[in-house]
Amino acid sequence: MLFFPRMLCGLLLLLSATGRAAESPKQLAARHLCFGCHAVDETRVGPGFQDVAERYANRKDAVPYLISSLRKGSSGKWGGSVAMPPEPVPEAELRIIAQWIMQQ
Repeated sequence: MLFFPRMLCGLLLLLSATGRAAESPKQLAARHLCFGCHAVDETRVGPGFQDVAERYANRKDAVPYLISSLRKGSSGKWGGSVAMPPEPVPEAELRIIAQWIMQQ
């Protein structure tokens, strides 16, 4: 009888410790407002994620390179005059987003 309530309490503690249930990489990108300037398959303010993946497909360091660009911000890589601001996102979440972008 006591096993189920303890298991339930443990699950609730785990969810409250992480702050949210597991998100897909796309949901994570949406939560960090990436889709305000980017789309998967078209250019908006910034390049589409498919174009990013294509541009950096031959880079062995593509994921770390993208993480650095996301962390520091960038400008001029894709033409245009709008700079991408630095993103204050936890490193682990940046890695998930960058890996997902490279899979597009």
